[in-house]
Amino acid sequence: MLEVEVKLKLEEFDSVAEKLVEMGYEKGTTIYEYDNYYNSDFNDLKAADKALRIRKHLNVENNALKFVLNYKGPKCDDYTMTREETQFEVPSLELGESVINGLGYKVVGHVEKTRIHYVKDGVKVCLDDVTDLGKFMEIEVMAGDDSGYDDAIRVINGILHGLGYTMEQTIRESYLSMIW
Repeated sequence: MLEVEVKLKLEEFDSVAEKLVEMGYEKGTTIYEYDNYYNSDFNDLKAADKALRIRKHLNVENNALKFVLNYKGPKCDDYTMTREETQFEVPSLELGESVINGLGYKVVGHVEKTRIHYVKDGVKVCLDDVTDLGKFMEIEVMAGDDSGYDDAIRVINGILHGLGYTMEQTIRESYLSMIW
């Protein structure tokens, strides 16, 4: 799946959250996420602009817990965080790590955040409070494949404009690269 994504650093959430609701976005759940990122000496994912992680995903509102193994390919363009992405739920952190460690990958970093989802027409806007990094907004549109990329960019530009931002204000750094 091709995930078209942009990220912005924010000073605060209140005004953005208010504008999202005015734009018709529905506030979703609050999620606590703790990500373990992996790398190896024989296949340097960081150097290849790829990522491998297991995410602990805790719904703060109902305490539902799940673990998701996620692979992200290299960024596909020069101005967004767009990547091919594959993910699936694993029964436990221990089982996921057993497979990843068995393949020779080791934990190289952690990212911890609280994320509030806003959703409209399949578009997800996330307000992230990331430990040691601050507040961010991510806009994510699933394009399916390359043919949906241009439409996804138009949607993202419309959201940015509605919130008073431009594509030029977005950043391409992942949370992990800001830490590691």
